[in-house]
Amino acid sequence: MGGGPMAVVSFAGSLLSAKATMDAGKAQRYMYDAQARQAEIKARQDAVQYKEQGVSVLRERNKQIASAMAKGGASGFNFTEAGNPIDVLNKQTRYNATKDFMIARDNAAMAVAMGTFQANNLRTAGRNAQQTAKLQAFGQVLQGAGESASIYGTGGFTGKSGFTSDRRLKQDIVRIGTDESTTLPLYEFSYIWNPVERFIGVMADEVEQLFPQAIINTDLTFKMVNYDLLGIEFRKVVNG
Repeated sequence: MGGGPMAVVSFAGSLLSAKATMDAGKAQRYMYDAQARQAEIKARQDAVQYKEQGVSVLRERNKQIASAMAKGGASGFNFTEAGNPIDVLNKQTRYNATKDFMIARDNAAMAVAMGTFQANNLRTAGRNAQQTAKLQAFGQVLQGAGESASIYGTGGFTGKSGFTSDRRLKQDIVRIGTDESTTLPLYEFSYIWNPVERFIGVMADEVEQLFPQAIINTDLTFKMVNYDLLGIEFRKVVNG
């Protein structure tokens, strides 16, 4: 097997490894999102319980006042007279009940706020985990491309439909003209893992705007271009 096919085989292993890293990052984000939803549900449940406690406090207060008034009436107290024992008892009961009700109400609001805070933190952790996985996958691809290029040369994976059409994998980019049939800009550039050799081709982001059917999504952070569909030749610059 020649250098070109071997480069493809070697690089394919890097893509598979990167895909596994991406899938692991997605799984982590799904896990964090699920935990965030559970935190929100628990917060709402706690808030309902606290509100029920507040209502129960008020209900019990009314019972106590009614009972005190009934006993006072049976004892001949004048309820219109301020400071009588029943009046004092009712005021104390209302004060305690109101205080407990407000505590329950505040606890309900705090439960919702804390649940929202926890859920937001979990979702942020999930996004960060997925983004970290993307960066790791990107690094794996670059490492695999560099190793393949070093061992087998770049010809095996910079041809008709290479992931290397992504602008982020190129450096020292210089526009040299326009393809007449597609009106796409043509560039000369080198790859970030191989700054010595120069190539001529297109940029995936510009192709996507005019010919989205020629874009191959890799489920990673970059895009590939099918040069055959464009009718453009990807070529290496030969000096001398």
